[in-house]
Amino acid sequence: MIVFTLKSGGRNWVFEFTGPPHNDTPQSGRADLGIKWTLNDASFVDAGVYSCNVTFVDDGQLKTRSRQQEIRARPADTEPPPRMLSEPYIDRPGAKSPIVITCGTDVAGLPSQILNVENLTISRVLDSHRNKTREKIAIIDASDPKNDIKNIPEGRDWEIKFDLNTRHPVKKYIVSVIWTMRDAKMEDAGMYECEICTYGPDMCTLANPERLRFRAELQDMRLDVEPKRESNEYLEDDVIIITCKVK
Repeated sequence: MIVFTLKSGGRNWVFEFTGPPHNDTPQSGRADLGIKWTLNDASFVDAGVYSCNVTFVDDGQLKTRSRQQEIRARPADTEPPPRMLSEPYIDRPGAKSPIVITCGTDVAGLPSQILNVENLTISRVLDSHRNKTREKIAIIDASDPKNDIKNIPEGRDWEIKFDLNTRHPVKKYIVSVIWTMRDAKMEDAGMYECEICTYGPDMCTLANPERLRFRAELQDMRLDVEPKRESNEYLEDDVIIITCKVK
């Protein structure tokens, strides 16, 4: 067995080669060969499809066989990610600060050093939509700013910012999308989602969806009964008027 360690570019990898000595041919004509690769510093960027290729001679012909295995990344269970919504409730217009929706690698629970983000999307499913249609509000493309999308309805006081480091042609790095609603109203109540896709098979991560609810602040609520009687006792066939007032 031959073992050597590779620490190039800050990576701590160990390779082990097993098999007979170079000039030793087994009597059976068959040899057990193997390569063992140990990643002592595996990170999110190592996610992908790994293959083992074997080339051999069979009946005078050179043939190749291959086996593949996908390795997926799962964020370490550390501190819970920050919330996507700055406020979980919509109050009456002007009653409180704007609602801020943030979608980024930290919200999705991904490592901050991830460099291969393909795109990032903020979407929502409104409670008022019976067919539960998903509405995409903002989409940022890591490679081409011309593909960025901001779906701001006419007349709405929204602001969407793309906060990113760079659009490097190879290494993509997106920080976040920040959507500010200064005119949040009851119709905006629903489920809000943040999705981040990286390069590779099935590498889209959906942050925990968060629900935005409408909450009306009541200044006054009254229940009046006419005619008024101190004993609150009424006779059969009396006409009673009950009024509930809310403002």
